[in-house]
Formats: sequence, structure tokens, C-alpha cells
Amino acid sequence: MVTGGSSPRGRPKKKKPGSSTASSSGREETREELLRRAAEERAHRKQYKHQESSALVIQAKWRAYRVLSRVKTEFGSRWEAQYGASTSQTTTTTTTTQVDVQALLSPLNFIMARSGEKTERSTARARVALGILTSSRTATPPPPDATRSLLEFIDHCLDLCRLRSEPDLALQAGLLRLLLECQGDLLLRCCGPKLFQVARSALSKPKEDSSLPLRRISRKYALGLLAAVARLSGGLPRQQRVDLAALLLLVPKSSVAEVDDLVAGAVGGLSGEEEGRLVAGFRRLGGGDRALALTSLTQAFPLAPGTSSACMAAVRRDGVGLSELCRSEDFLSAVTRSAPLERALALHPLPLTSSFFAISIECMEADGQVTKAESIISFLAFGSRKTLPAMWRWLAERLTLPAQAPLQATRGWNIASLRDGISGVRKVEGGEDALIVLRLFYRCLEAWLLVADDTELHGGEVFALGELRAIASTMNCLVCNAYLMGGGGGGGESDRALLHGLSGCCARLFDRDAKKRFCPDELWLAPVREGPASAALDPTPSLARQICGGDGDGGPISRLLKLAPWCFAFEDRVKLFRSLVRHETEAGGWTKAPALGGRRPSEVVIRRAHLLEDSIRQIPPLGEALRGRVEVKFINDTGVLEAGLDYGGLVKEYLEECAKAGFNPDLGLFREASGELFVSEVVEELEMGLPALLLLGMVVGKCLWDGILLDVSFAPWFESQLVGRSGSTLEDLRSYDASLYESLLSVKNYEGRVEDLYCFFQVEEDRLGRIVQHELVPGGSDKIVTKANVHLYVHLVAHHHLTKAARGVAAFKKGLNAVVSESWLRIFRKDLSSLLGGTAEEVDVDDLRNHTVYDGGFTKQSSTVKLFWSVVEKLSREEKGKLLKFVTSSSRPPVLGFASLRPPFKITKVRCETSVLASIGLGKDADRLPTASTCFNCLKLPNFKTKRAMREKLLYAIKSGAGFELS
Repeated sequence: MVTGGSSPRGRPKKKKPGSSTASSSGREETREELLRRAAEERAHRKQYKHQESSALVIQAKWRAYRVLSRVKTEFGSRWEAQYGASTSQTTTTTTTTQVDVQALLSPLNFIMARSGEKTERSTARARVALGILTSSRTATPPPPDATRSLLEFIDHCLDLCRLRSEPDLALQAGLLRLLLECQGDLLLRCCGPKLFQVARSALSKPKEDSSLPLRRISRKYALGLLAAVARLSGGLPRQQRVDLAALLLLVPKSSVAEVDDLVAGAVGGLSGEEEGRLVAGFRRLGGGDRALALTSLTQAFPLAPGTSSACMAAVRRDGVGLSELCRSEDFLSAVTRSAPLERALALHPLPLTSSFFAISIECMEADGQVTKAESIISFLAFGSRKTLPAMWRWLAERLTLPAQAPLQATRGWNIASLRDGISGVRKVEGGEDALIVLRLFYRCLEAWLLVADDTELHGGEVFALGELRAIASTMNCLVCNAYLMGGGGGGGESDRALLHGLSGCCARLFDRDAKKRFCPDELWLAPVREGPASAALDPTPSLARQICGGDGDGGPISRLLKLAPWCFAFEDRVKLFRSLVRHETEAGGWTKAPALGGRRPSEVVIRRAHLLEDSIRQIPPLGEALRGRVEVKFINDTGVLEAGLDYGGLVKEYLEECAKAGFNPDLGLFREASGELFVSEVVEELEMGLPALLLLGMVVGKCLWDGILLDVSFAPWFESQLVGRSGSTLEDLRSYDASLYESLLSVKNYEGRVEDLYCFFQVEEDRLGRIVQHELVPGGSDKIVTKANVHLYVHLVAHHHLTKAARGVAAFKKGLNAVVSESWLRIFRKDLSSLLGGTAEEVDVDDLRNHTVYDGGFTKQSSTVKLFWSVVEKLSREEKGKLLKFVTSSSRPPVLGFASLRPPFKITKVRCETSVLASIGLGKDADRLPTASTCFNCLKLPNFKTKRAMREKLLYAIKSGAGFELS
């Protein structure tokens, strides 16, 4: 029906220029009405054009469908009869067959008649033709003429798919299905860049639109097609194998069951140039596709570690796909499987395999996925007992290192091939490969040392002790010689990072050796002792300034002291520390009298009944001033100020009393296990707990500064936290909680399915009546412990318990560093307790006698003094320690000998009534017990006349504490 104002076909009539614009009422139209009517007419014309175009498309589709349907009806039955189930043909039917085939292929020729246009009509015709062909095809291969036309038609459809900005999903799905039905040689003839481009488009991530089902269908056909092509990949040209490999990398493992074998078959055996093209194609992928591709490539890792490493390096370098990859659980599970790793180690050079894992770990860490990086390291360290030994033996062979070292060796600990440090390694043939393996080896070895118990370490389950000594010597020489010989200490960032990592692993070996010896002392000291003359630790003012931070990073000696202090003898480091104290004391004016511009002494008034409370209030505000003189005044229990002048003795008494009260486990600030102290985890819950720890830290710092010995021994792992070292080990847990240690050990060594224990990555603990849960990793409450991650779980549990008093440790450390800089303490990695309380060696009586002073009438030649030393020489080791504790409050001698004891050991005479004949046993001897003033290190000795009386009274005094007094 034609309406007014429209053309007979419904098209709006155009008004002539200048025609009247009067409305139906005869009045002139306003401007607004004219504009509105013009807009309506434009919309009407646009709608008409769309309807007309759609009608033409539908007519074309219908015409094509009718033609193809007629052909199918006419020739379909003959096709089935000729090329269906029966394959036996007679010569009499040849002509008829050719005519039938030609007639059947006429629809394909009709479809491609205007192939140059690539219009919507051509796409619609091709889409209908594909539908008919896929519904009438059989598995029997077509004759040659039909094959040629079919290939031309497929190529035409590939062009239609490629040239569209947005793919026609119906055409794409039909084409992929037709290709999927092709067999053998016909399928290989279809392969090429066009097919791979269409398959890549089908595998791309589907957009959220109404055509999502069609996209899924196309993806399904594309996956099946790639699997079919991959099975025939042996007949593909080399370039097409690379293209196929690149596509297979985008196939999820869950989509095609045998994708591992398909990827391995396509990627394995590629030449260097072909691998380069594959990596270049990989770099063009987007983030999500990169993550999927690399996960798939990891399935073929044993056959192509070089390609895997290059692709991983591209992720790290470009940053594209880094987050998607690192958050992929599929990738993590792919790289932590024992069978592929062992196969890769058997088939390929170790550097290729090591490079892939090293880059994987770096990528994880760069994205903040530290737990996953630790999982990979843990897998390499514990997944197979063969991996670490294989890496070490390869390094030993490549760098001509001793694979094992005997304990009795007296020379050769400074390995000749490592005299130039890292730069010397690079000069060796294949040195760069050795550095790649070394970077991965030290990280895995350090992870193993964190979890290995003493039985595993010393029992030779992974390494023989001779191998561990050789490894320790190698790392020690690399670190020391890199600085001493200039072979790497000043190198690039990569060398510095390697040295830092090697020193950390070497520190683990040193700590385990210090706990239970398996290395001689010479192993650690040889590089410095056999090094250049400049390696001697001469405590000069210049070195003091470098360590104090005045000269930036300082020279090689100061850097080596911070990185590997165990290379220098303990006595030399103590001398250096005393030199640092003298240097800082002079620079700060702490020794000058106030009249000469020095600082005034700090005054503190302490009530003996409220020792800690008054100290908490008065000592922390002093800060750095605690390095100088402190005048202590005591108020006794009656509230009266005690008389007397402080010449240093009262300060020593005060510090000893503070330490005695604060370190008492009954107070709750510290716990004690096996005679070793560490901060209690409940200290935060105690009133004034953290301030008290701050005070005790300053007390320890003052004692270190003044050289006052405290009979205190800290747990080694707690010492490590105080000197800025991190990384607690499972063995450290033994001194913290023996029952928890045994429990974790049973989990680690469990021979059944670890999952059956139902352990998760979280811990529960009773905190003063409250049950508190802590996740060891994000989402740890849902992550079950398995055989693959049990070592990581054990390490995290141990680390949690040994660091859960972090705030208390920080408070103690803050007080300590207020007096003694942390950079000074780092040179005493495991020796802080020895520096504070003295060496564990037996008291040297001759050294003590040579540095003793006498008072009150005694001299070296006094008969009582001679009796005293004759008795002391006969005392047992334990009794000598008790005598020293009785006089100085510490049972251990100073590290540098009694010449460094402050105040010096003193014997003063106590006059007692004795008979003249007592010396020959006929008269009365002195009846008093010896007493001591620990604040002055003074022994008050009665003038005994006989050795028997001297021994009896002295032993009674030192064993029972009787006669102990303060002057």
C-alpha cells in the first residue's frame, strides 16, 4: 500500500527547491518544524536502504540455496553410490563419473564466480555451500578434479575469513568443520599461512556477545583441526611446522588430551633459526596468550629447553604476560614435575635446563609471587635427590674443582682456579654456562640447608661430607677472592647480585658448621691468610671510618667484612671492634673532661627496690649519650641515698643487676632453652614489655661498648636477627621447641601420602588463652600440604615460630643499636654471645696471673699469693669458671685475654688473725671466707697460711656464694 508522500516502493519523495512548506492547515511551518520533518525523512530513507539491502542479500542467499539444493538432490545419490561405501569401480563408469563430478562441482564454481569482490553476497553463498557440503560429505576421498575444485573453494573461503575485520562466525565454523573432515594428504595440502591464521582467530579469546555459542563451536573445531594436523606434522614443510608449533602453544591441555605429545612433536627438533622464528611469534602474542603458550611449551620442556628459556626471557624482558603467567597454577604445576625434569637433565646440557628454571624464578619474584618462586626452588632442591648432586658434579668438572675435600687437609683450601673470583670463572671455556648453573645451584642448596636436619646433613643422604666441604670451600673462595683480588667485587650489578647470593648460601654452610663441625677452621680463613698483604685486618682509622659508614661502601676489606665476616679470625674482628669503639669515643668527645670541651657525665638515680622501673624511665632518653660516662646513684630500701663515689664500679654493678633481673626467664621477657636465651613471643602482652626490652638492649650495648662481660648466652638464630641476618632453619627450631621440631620432622619424613595428614598452610597457637590462626601463604587455610610442597611447609612453619616475636626483637635491637651500630655487629655473625660474655675456652691461669694487680699489702711475691696461684692451677675447668664468675660475674674469659678485662682482675689483702705457726700446721689459720666485689673485679683474699685452708675456703666460697658482698 502506497501512502501519501512516499514513492510507489515506499521511498520518500524529495521536495523541489523552493517548494511551499505550508502545513495541512495552510499556515507556514516554523523553522523547528521544518528541521524536525527533515530529520524524520532522513531516518525514513536510511531505514529503507537497510531494508532494501537486506532483501537483496536474502534473495541472493535463497537463489544460491535453491541452486545448491537442486544439485544436491540431482547428484547426491549418484555421489554416494559412486564414492560411498563401495570403492570398486569399473572402467565403463569412468565417463559417467567425470560428468557427475563436473555437474556436482558447478555450485562451487557458481560460488566463486565473483570471488574477486569478496562481498557480503559471496560470503553468504560460501556459507550456504559449506553447510551443504559438510552435511553430504563422506570419508571417501574425492576424485582429482573434485579435489582441485574443493581446494580452490577452501582457499576462497580462507580468503573470505582473513579479509574481514570481524570474522563471519558461521562461515568460520563451517570451514573449520570441512577441514576437520579432510583426511591425510588432502588435509596437508590445505595447510598454510591462511589456514593457521583462521585457526588462530578461532582460538582467540571470545568476546562477551550474542555470538558466543558460535565462537565456542569454532574454537572446538579449530582445536580438533590442529590436533589432526599435528599428527601429520612430519609431512609439513619446516616453516609450516614452526607455524603449527606456535598455534599448538595456544591449545589448553584440558582441550586436547594428547597436547603434551603434540607440542613435543611439533617443537622438538627445531633448528636454531626455526626456534628464533617461533620465539619471535611468541613475542607478538598478548598477555593471556603468552601465559597459555608458555604453559603449553613447558609440557615440551624436556625436548625444547632452549626454546622454553628464550620465551621465558621474552616474558621477563617485555613484561607482557608476566602477571598472567605468574598467577597461573597450570604453569607452576607444569614446571614442578619430576619426570620432565629428569628427562631434560638426561637429554640436554645442564645450562639450558638451569637457564629455564632460573628465569622462571626471576619472573615469579619480579611479579611479587615469592611463594611460587620458592615452590620451584623447593622442587629443585627436594623433588629428586639426584638434581643437586648432578649440578655440583657438573660445576666441579667444568671449573676443575675438587669434587670432595678431606677433613684432614692442611692446605689447598684457597682453590687455585678461583684465585681471580668471578672474572676467573668467565675466562674458563664455558664459563658463562657455569655461572648460569651456579646461580641456580646456590639458591637450591640454600633452600635445602634451611630444611635439612642434622641427620640428613651429616648422614650423606644427598651430599657426602667431603662434597659439602668442597662446596663450602668453593663458595668461600669465590666470595673472598672476588674482593681481595679485584675479580668481581667491583663488577656489574649481575656480579654483585651473584656475590651477595653466594655469600648468603656460604653463610648457611658456616652456620651449620658452627653448630656441628664438619669443616676445619682453615677452610674459612685460607683465602685471607694466603691472600695479598692488603688482606690483613689492620684496625686503622681509615678502615674504622669505612665501617662506620663515613666513606660510602668503603674498600674491599670493609665490604668483605660486611658480606663474609667469617673469613677473618674472631680475635682479629674483636680487636677491630675495640678499635672502632676507641675511634668513635675520641670522635664524640666522650673521654674529654667537661672543662676541656668534653661532655658531662649522665646521671641516673636508681631505687634498688624498683630497679627496672626506674631504669626504663631514665636510661632510654639518654640514647647515644650512654656511650659516655654514666654516674649511678643508688637509693637503698630505706629510701636513703647510698654514699660513695662512682669510679666505674657502680656502673658495672648496675648493668649486671639490670641484666640479671631482665634476662630472668621468670620475668617473662625472655625464654631459655638449653641455656640459651631468646625473646618471648608473649612479650607484647606484658605491661611495659617492649620498653623493658628497649632498656635491656641498651644495657647490652653499654656492656659491649665498655668491654664489660655479661654471663649471657643468646640462641644463635636470635643472634642472627640482632645482626641483621634472616632465614631461620629447621634445626634452629630444636632449641626453641623440641616437641614441635620432632613433629615437623615426622611430617617431612612421612613415607605415605602426605595429604592424608590433612595439614594446611596455616598454624594455630594459644596466645594467653586465645586461639590465633596465621596463614603461612595467601589462602593457606585452603591449601593442603602435599609431597611436592611439604618441605616448603616445614620451612614456613619453622620460620613463623622463630620470628613471631618480631616486635619484641625489634625493640631489643633498637636499644642495642642506639649504642652500638648494626654495621659493627654484622662482623660477629654467630659470635655476639662470645663478644658479650667471653670465649668458651678454659681459663688460662698464666694469662690471668700475668695481668692481675694486687692491693692491700699483697704483691706477686707474697706467700699467700703464691699459695693462691698454686691452688688455682690444680682446679678443674668447671671450678676455674666458677672462680672467675665469683669475681667478675662472668664464667668465661675475655676473648682477647685478661689484658683486655676492665677493670683488671685484682686481689686485695684481708688481714685476719693467724698463728705464726699456722704455716707449719701447728697454729690457727685464717677462718674467714674469700669475698668479692664484682663491680671492681676484685677478690678479697684473707691471708691464709696453708694450701689446705686456702683450697677449702676458696672452693666453699665459689661454689656456695657464701661471703659474697658488694663494697
